[in-house]
Amino acid sequence: MKNLLKIGFVAGFTLFSTLVFAGNNDNLISLKTGASSTINIELANAKNVSLYVYNSADSEIYSEEIKNSGKIIKAYNFKNMPSGNYYLVAESDFKVEKYKITIFNGNVSVEKTPIEEMYKPEYSVDGNHVNLRINDLKDKVKISVYDLSDYVYYDVVQAPENGKLNIKFDLNPEVSNAYVIRIEKDGEVFKQTFFVK
Repeated sequence: MKNLLKIGFVAGFTLFSTLVFAGNNDNLISLKTGASSTINIELANAKNVSLYVYNSADSEIYSEEIKNSGKIIKAYNFKNMPSGNYYLVAESDFKVEKYKITIFNGNVSVEKTPIEEMYKPEYSVDGNHVNLRINDLKDKVKISVYDLSDYVYYDVVQAPENGKLNIKFDLNPEVSNAYVIRIEKDGEVFKQTFFVK
């Protein structure tokens, strides 16, 4: 049955069209309901976006990576999906958004604003200097910097200033040639390894 659902869902997803489309919001995607069983997903504000669809049991039933840097819209057909709640997750390098999709008797409705969204840590690197930036913070985050031998150089709980956090790290290549920056934020853990010369 699960394979039949996946096949029906994939078959519905293969019926898509790509159009040039302009958007002006700051979400990764914009959702619109098309025909009774179709959702149009506009990608306007991100270059690389991964889309995932989960059922109410948190089982992934579809995924797709979109590498296009232009503004596009895709139409996805949910006609063969059974009634129930589904979740569309859009993930880029800097943000994750989760949308609720409800299917009832073949009709699809979608919440056009994310039911959850989270900004990921962003890094910029200049030689052995790493700048960490996190936007839209409401609570403190724990930041750790350590090497591959788990020797800790920095371990701080930091409060945001005006909802943002900007920290610059000078990763000394004479001490270690690789450092891990670990961020604990809202129950999520993000790790990034940096190799320095």
